[in-house]
Amino acid sequence: MTKVLINIGGRKYVLDRDKAVQILELMSGYEVFESRWHKGSDDTYHVFKPDASEILHNGVNISSLPVDLYEIAKLAGRPD
Repeated sequence: MTKVLINIGGRKYVLDRDKAVQILELMSGYEVFESRWHKGSDDTYHVFKPDASEILHNGVNISSLPVDLYEIAKLAGRPD
């Protein structure tokens, strides 16, 4: 089975390709939640659909992971 890296929040996770595709499909209809701090007034909260540039620059990234690199990294386990 092909392994891929999926980057979420700056952390990379190893998944089978099919599982990564499922995650992307689940996220296809997502909305963004943001809070904005305003000096001297209350914070504001916003929920909105991302535009195309936000999806490309802030979305989930997937890249392939060669099998030999996966196996070496798996043997190494958690770093000290």
